[in-house]
Parts: sequence; structure tokens; C-alpha cells
Amino acid sequence: MQAGWHSLLRRGGRILRDSAVLMWTSASIGTTYVRAKQMAFFAAPALSGKLLKRNNYTSPSVTPDLNRPRTELASVSQGHNTLKVRWRDGESDEFPYVWLRDNCQCPACFLRSASSRLLRVADLAMDVRPREVQVSKDGYFLQVVWENGHESTYEADWLNERAFNTRQQSVYNNTYRLRPELWDSNMSQRIPRASFDELMEDDAALLKLLECMEVLGFTVVSGARREEGELQRLSERASHLVPSNYGTTFIVKDKNDASNVAYTSHGLDLHCDLVCLHYKPCVQLLHCITQFSGDGGDSILADSHRVAVQMRELYPQKFRFLTDVLVNFRDVATDEGFQFDIIARRPMIRRDPHHGQPARPPRQNGLQGHRRGGTPA
Repeated sequence: MQAGWHSLLRRGGRILRDSAVLMWTSASIGTTYVRAKQMAFFAAPALSGKLLKRNNYTSPSVTPDLNRPRTELASVSQGHNTLKVRWRDGESDEFPYVWLRDNCQCPACFLRSASSRLLRVADLAMDVRPREVQVSKDGYFLQVVWENGHESTYEADWLNERAFNTRQQSVYNNTYRLRPELWDSNMSQRIPRASFDELMEDDAALLKLLECMEVLGFTVVSGARREEGELQRLSERASHLVPSNYGTTFIVKDKNDASNVAYTSHGLDLHCDLVCLHYKPCVQLLHCITQFSGDGGDSILADSHRVAVQMRELYPQKFRFLTDVLVNFRDVATDEGFQFDIIARRPMIRRDPHHGQPARPPRQNGLQGHRRGGTPA
């Protein structure tokens, strides 16, 4: 088995309530291209277009509705430190003057080709105030003339998307990343699958893979050639490989004087990887080149987010213990002539600082393991 860590998309977001059940799954190699195409791509209800319709699933579109009506401004008024905006639908919002000046979209303050501001923080006055404000006749633009004569123009849609009210913030949070789906053993009936050849040739198939990684945290890809280098091909199709202390990629097989339990024939319990690193790659890729022929070799997956949510509900005191007590995570060994001693100190479960929900385990999002008796080779 060849393994590598790949910087694609990080799974996260709002945690849903449900029970945690482990799931057994194994991916056999040698899937033909035709069969892989027949397996299509069945994943979470937000991912599969026509297939979802055929199975009577419904979900909101991942892409924005280009035909939705434009937001219109009705009027504006100046407050002490904020500009009060009223929309044509009757709702209203407030935008701090300093925030508006800092986010001026004119060519002198904002480089549109790079989506980056040019205005220096040292040139931003905290007590900045407008001299004149005006809404365009069609309601699509807000025009501001500041006390020093600088002029700023803001699109109504742009302002509305960044409004500070709770409703719009929730909409924005659900727009910039997909909402995760927690899963249990029922996932064994709808394991998300993809064809390697399709991923290499079809941008739509690649997008579905990335969406599935964002929503579910894992995907089984079939049809790769039984040789080294396939991880690099798939990685470069979407992003790039990130090296770790074990190298950019490495071969997982039974070794003498193993530097990691994965390099032995012992079964591995549910676990995550690279917890000792402070900056971990986001996605782990495992390529099964030769399947172990004896007893064992099955892979076990569990959704650690669901496990954390269930533990918080059933055992709140023990959950707090795992979120409060710092643990030393250390990896000390010599691998392929490279000697390392890496340590990180953090709790077993980290909470989302904004919502108090379980954020993620200290390693990667999912737990994986191998059945006793052998590991994929």
C-alpha cells in the first residue's frame, strides 16, 4: 500500500446529533473501468445530481442561483459610528464606518485581479467618517464620499452578503463550505465511490470527489493501476502532495525494526494520523497495490465527529475531561535513514471556539483501523 497526505479540502462545520456506530468496509483492487463507471458516484444527498433525483433525494444547490433578483437599497442614514442601511424588502443593517473604509473597492484601495486590498492599515483612521452618502437611483449601489474627499462605491449585493446580522452570517457560513453529514453503520449501504479514470478525465467527477470529501470525509476510488505513482497523478489533478516526516509518499509493508506499527503485521485499532504535527495536511490518500491474501486486511472506518457528539450527550463529564486535559502526542523513530522526534501537546478533542461544538480529533477527521490478523500490503 502506498500512502500520502494530500492538501485538498478540510472537512468541518456544524455538528449534527445522532448515535455513533462503527462501519466495516473493504475496497478490493482490480475494479475495471466499465464496472467503475457503473458504480457511478453515490455519496451524500448534496453530491450526485441525476442519481439523487432517481432516488428521490433533494438538496440545495452547491452553486449560487445566478437568476436570483439583485439586492436593492432603499435608503441610508448616518449614525454615530455606523452607516444605517435599509433594504427594499424592509430589512435594515448597520455597517461600521471604519469597516466600510477598510473595504473600499476602488482601484486605489483594492487590486481586483488578486482580490486583495491595497490600503495600508497605517493609512486607515479609526475615527473616519463620511461627508456624503448616496444611494443610486436603481438601488444597486451605495456611494460614499469620505471627509478627506476619497470616494468609495459598494454594490448592494456585495454589502448584503457581508451584513453582520445573524441570518446573513448563517447564509454566508453555509455558502463558503458545504455542510458535513455525520454517518454511522448505515453508510456501508452507500459507500461513496469514484472511478480513477473518470477523476483524471472529467472535471465534474473531480468536483464531486472534492464535495464528498468535504461532506463525508472519505471516498473509495477504484480503477487505479497497481503500481506506484498513481497517488501523485490524482494529487496533481486537484492540488499537490504535502510531505510529512515519513516523506511525501511511502510504502506501507511489513518491515524489520519498524518505525511505525503500520509497518508490521499487527492489526491496527481505530486511529488518526500525524497527531504530533502542528500543521497537518488535510486529506490522506491510501493506494492498495497488493491486497493481503491471508486473514485480515479489512479496513474499518468510523466518523469521529459523530463519536464526539454522542460522547458529549451520553457522558458529558468524560467528554469535558477529553476536551480539557492536555496530552503529549510524540513520534520518535528513524525511518529510511531520517531520524525524527516530533511532539505536540493538545487535548484529545478540540472544541469549536465559536460554538463550543466538537471541532475535530487531534489528528485527522476520520478514524481508521485494520482488522486483526494483517494489514493491506
